[in-house]
Amino acid sequence: MKIETLALGPIGTNCYIVSKEDKCLIFDPGAEADKIEKFVTEQNLTPLAILLTHAHFDHIGAVDAIRKKYQIDVYLHEAESDWLENPELNRSILFFGKQAAVHTEKPDKHIDVGTWEIGPFSFEVRHTPGHSPGSVSYIFHDDEIVVCGDTLF
Repeated sequence: MKIETLALGPIGTNCYIVSKEDKCLIFDPGAEADKIEKFVTEQNLTPLAILLTHAHFDHIGAVDAIRKKYQIDVYLHEAESDWLENPELNRSILFFGKQAAVHTEKPDKHIDVGTWEIGPFSFEVRHTPGHSPGSVSYIFHDDEIVVCGDTLF
């Protein structure tokens, strides 16, 4: 398994692209969808899903563009299911004002605690609230990797 880190958006938020074989999972596409698409194309990858560690604005800015481009589902913990479309909850209105606030469509699916398999990827999801009420960590036990967003903030 490989991990690529892309620092995106005005505050350089980390987006992770985890790949195995020719498939990938996209974590926290915070902005600059074109950079994500470029990497995916250059590596000849097929995205399977967008997995969000939480729904603050700097982690969701490119969600809709990537979702539509690849026709993939967006997973988010249900504690933040309304945050994608609400700039007050995702905090973008505080940083950018009403005109540039971030809002996207609702998540396609809720991510729950437990063991998950998407394509060739097997991982555990743990609810790790603190930074936000719906923060989750994705643990890839076989590869000794954790994608945790801002939980370590």
